Amino acid sequence: MRRFIVFFAAVSSLSFFSLEKNAAQVTIELRVKESIGSTSKLSVYTGKEYVTVDSCRPTIEGIYRFNLPETAPPGLYKLTVGKSGSFDLIVSGEKHVALQTVAFAVEDSLRVIDSDENKVFFDYIKLKKTSEQQHWLIKSLLQYHTSGDDVYEKLVDEQRRLTDSFDSRASELAQAYPSLFVSSYINLDTKLQATGTKSDCNSRRMKADIWWNGVNLLDNRLLNTPILIPRLWSYIESLLCEDELGMEEQDSIFVHYIQKLFALPLSEEIRNKFAETLADGFAETDYFEVIDYLAHAGGKAAATVFDNPDFKTRLELERPLMVGSKAHDFTAKLMEGEKFKLSRSVSRYELIVFWSVWCPHCVETLPKIRSIYEEFRHKGFDVVAVNIDEEQEPWKEFTSNNSLQWHNTQVPFSSNSPIPEYYNVDGTPKMFLVDNSLRILSRPTSAAQLHATLRKLYGE
Repeated sequence: MRRFIVFFAAVSSLSFFSLEKNAAQVTIELRVKESIGSTSKLSVYTGKEYVTVDSCRPTIEGIYRFNLPETAPPGLYKLTVGKSGSFDLIVSGEKHVALQTVAFAVEDSLRVIDSDENKVFFDYIKLKKTSEQQHWLIKSLLQYHTSGDDVYEKLVDEQRRLTDSFDSRASELAQAYPSLFVSSYINLDTKLQATGTKSDCNSRRMKADIWWNGVNLLDNRLLNTPILIPRLWSYIESLLCEDELGMEEQDSIFVHYIQKLFALPLSEEIRNKFAETLADGFAETDYFEVIDYLAHAGGKAAATVFDNPDFKTRLELERPLMVGSKAHDFTAKLMEGEKFKLSRSVSRYELIVFWSVWCPHCVETLPKIRSIYEEFRHKGFDVVAVNIDEEQEPWKEFTSNNSLQWHNTQVPFSSNSPIPEYYNVDGTPKMFLVDNSLRILSRPTSAAQLHATLRKLYGE
């Protein structure tokens, strides 16, 4: 009698099932025509990842038969046939799922014999693939035309028509089968597809306001799909408005929309997963208002992330550097040889930026900061660029080649200088915008955020 082990990772715990074949309550059968007799595996999604729960070889008739316990988690599963053939299917509430396919075209020739969930699911997948292919074709044609000409505008109109048609037909499928899990899945997936592409901040917030409309976040089966968490991060990323918002404004926007999300009807399991995911994602960022909110509102799920000793140490080191605090004064030797003291600067605003020649983001960001410097330096804006490398020649070469004509100094990170330590330089670039009393006004993480903050400070 064959034994199998079902291994499933759900949210933050692991469960093991060791069962006899005849104790299984859910049977999944796949008849493969022209089967070559290879092993097939059945796996359950745990977010983007999936874990094998059963495997078998076919019978003489080419039938793969999988057995799951009644306690097997409902949701999306992946069935792999041979080395390359695979497809997703739904396991939820049905005792028997029967499918049929052909060995050399597993996905394209797939047919449902017995499963209401999967009949609707495969209809939706075909609809989605057709829509994606049509959009790809239009996108490839758009590159040969310019905005404003007749053909370009007609293609854009066709894009909108295809999107509306897909949304309408997908919605009809979901509404026709409200009692099935596939309805929740379609609503989650199609809302993600239909968020649009406008990039201005007002449009982004309008989309965020309706982002979760029609999505049943009380349905825990969505946890066992690969689309729930990507949708969460797409929701957050849709709110990025660095061209218009400074770092601290962006921080507050994130908090506002996370609050709105947590105010929706959520199952406890989904809320905990969201809280844990957001805490894990924001823990290494400088969005301290978000971190503070999640620490208070995220419950035990967020606490599992924030109780990490390394995180606690980092936060303790960052607290004296928060906006409103006074920046550490320091004296450094400039590239030209003279000494510079931060507190003696006559500038109205000063950007302190720690950077490295070997940091790709720094190499990309500093020329952008130079453009901002040229725009505002006549209004009392200056830059103190602190390079933390040990080698002098690459630093001097980059500074000269990019015409960085501000206060340039080098304080190797491995030296005995306390400056990088005072500013907790745990990554580069790290930036602090201060006023002439050394009060920290902002901690931008990009040139765009710096520019947005300076525009507001100068009343532009």
